[in-house]
Amino acid sequence: MKKIINRLGIVHYSTPPIIGGVEEVVKYHSRLFLDDGYYIRIITGEGERFDPDIDLVIIPELRARLRSGFCEDLKMKILESLNKVITDLDLLIVHNIMTMPLNISLTAAIADLAQNIPIIAWTHDLAIFDPNYQFPKDEYPWSLITRRNEGMTYVVISDYRKEQLEELFGDSNSIVIPNGVDLFRISGCDTELTMVIEPLIYKGAIGLMPGRLVRRKNFEFAIRIIAALNRRMSSTLLLTAPVDPHNPDTVNYHNELKKLIGEMGIGDKVIFLSERIDLSDWGRVRTLYTIADFLLLTSRIEGFGLPVVEAGVMKTPIFASRIPPIESLVNSSGVFLFDLDDDPDEVGSMIYTELNGSPNFQLKQRIISEFTWKAIYEKKIRPLLKDLDKFDIEGKDLSG
Repeated sequence: MKKIINRLGIVHYSTPPIIGGVEEVVKYHSRLFLDDGYYIRIITGEGERFDPDIDLVIIPELRARLRSGFCEDLKMKILESLNKVITDLDLLIVHNIMTMPLNISLTAAIADLAQNIPIIAWTHDLAIFDPNYQFPKDEYPWSLITRRNEGMTYVVISDYRKEQLEELFGDSNSIVIPNGVDLFRISGCDTELTMVIEPLIYKGAIGLMPGRLVRRKNFEFAIRIIAALNRRMSSTLLLTAPVDPHNPDTVNYHNELKKLIGEMGIGDKVIFLSERIDLSDWGRVRTLYTIADFLLLTSRIEGFGLPVVEAGVMKTPIFASRIPPIESLVNSSGVFLFDLDDDPDEVGSMIYTELNGSPNFQLKQRIISEFTWKAIYEKKIRPLLKDLDKFDIEGKDLSG
């Protein structure tokens, strides 16, 4: 009979602030589920509540205890404790417990629970393939981590783990859902800046052009370059320059640039960031260097060219006008320079060619598309839960 899944339980030996890769995954999964409207209860051996909207149940007997071996009495105690806290849940997601011997009494208890509630065995590690773990693999309950347990859906974190599980179980009925990355946390992006930038990173390359809104910065050339680049690949140019209301020429220049952007049909491709967020904190500008795929500098005149130095420190690829201060800075480093009288289409083509041939850029685009938590949830995790709404507890193959 169809069962609507609304209330989820996540089980692991420990949760944050205990440090560990799986603990981080549990934290991100929990928040993703919560944001999607699910009720979440974390059931763990040790940890602390990291979100007031996520229920936390501590059962000390669930902690990792590799050297303790199996104890039937402990298994029954765990089973009794778990039964008390899962009666109102629709699904359990257990991390590593069904393929690792870190608490084999817990593993045996979870196996018994599969008769009463659907379970996802989220598999990060496989002890049977790790020589550091020695255990009697054919004896109960250790045999539970070397064979498929009925009534469980197995999720693995990589194609490699799927191949190992196929070798172990003799079937291909497992689903690959990779771990993810919080791009904005890595970049040091605060919540407000994240809200502005997040919609943009899924729309292709991001260029950054810092500096004051003055005519010598030659913003119109940059706009034409971005228009040319967008004829080849989707890209967005972030301008940090604020409008100075006390400088009439700055206001006029801003209006001229806005008109040019409209004429070129790239109104959503050039963003005046200072109109959306306060950039007076240099930490935010530093974050932009980290997120950006390239620096674009089209100045006619510079006294020094500080953005080139900043981008160099942050390892942001640089495309800049060939003027004396910048030539002196970059020397023979291989930075891409263009002349002020170059055709913007040719400069756009150069940027496209370099980005398209850059392993770093291509990997980053793949990560954004496939390995950010948002992408993983929308493409993999949410569809899995929708399929489980129709799940046949006897082991329907959901891998396709």
